[in-house]
Amino acid sequence: MIRIKNVTKKYYLGKSEIHALRGIDIEINEGEMLCIMGPSGSGKSTLLNIIGCLDKPDSGEVMIANRSICGLGRNELAKIRANMIGFIFQSFNLVPVLNVYENIELPLYCMGGSCSRKEKDLKISKLIEEVGLKEYLRHRPDELSGGQRQRVAIARALVTSPKIVLADEPTANLDSVTADSIVSLMKTLNTEEKVTFVFSTHDPSLSKHTTSLCRLRDGVFEPVGGAA
Repeated sequence: MIRIKNVTKKYYLGKSEIHALRGIDIEINEGEMLCIMGPSGSGKSTLLNIIGCLDKPDSGEVMIANRSICGLGRNELAKIRANMIGFIFQSFNLVPVLNVYENIELPLYCMGGSCSRKEKDLKISKLIEEVGLKEYLRHRPDELSGGQRQRVAIARALVTSPKIVLADEPTANLDSVTADSIVSLMKTLNTEEKVTFVFSTHDPSLSKHTTSLCRLRDGVFEPVGGAA
């Protein structure tokens, strides 16, 4: 599903050169639920941005569904993001003036296509029920708790039926009980919908929900044992 070989990425902060990734190699199989652990500044977000076609590496190869993305233009990368990849962010990134239903529906407008109103309603209603927000259909984000907003973000990420969902610190703003609930929900969706999940975290307790685990530090992978 995803293959990354000898990927490097650096940034400049003033005159300082920051090496975010230093020769990363990783393969992520279809249906996997991978946890990328590491402290702030370890390169987790940079790696997710490259997998998600939001950024390009300085060198190395990135393959998604047996297709190299490194030489693709902006429009081609946008098509891959729209059709294959869903995103879940730690800050939720919900549109404050839209209600739960409308926030989940938004990516379908970005995709275009010929999905009928009835098909959209069925798909969105199913997702809202799966994430446990049926009673909050017409609520806006400021009327929801942090955990509920993240559930909306998960449903929004899944509404386009992506092959891959990338979650950057999806539980960082949540208490431990809500965080466990959110990751359990992701695990259930991974099992039932066969979606490949890749999420970053600095919390080692979340690795117990995953099928595999890797650890980043200073832009390189450290050896770890299997997920608990």
